[in-house]
Amino acid sequence: MAYYFLVEIPGYIDPGSMMAILTLLMGVIAGVGMTLKLYWNKLKLKLFHKDSN
Repeated sequence: MAYYFLVEIPGYIDPGSMMAILTLLMGVIAGVGMTLKLYWNKLKLKLFHKDSN
């Protein structure tokens, strides 16, 4: 005895929309990564800076 469940799909995302969402996601990830890199370097310089005295 087999049970079949029909699920109504509420919407459709075409490939163009999915590519726009993917591009947006990659841009956000790259932006966050560069921001973290910038602040990590500033923090590292502040903590491990050796005085020449």
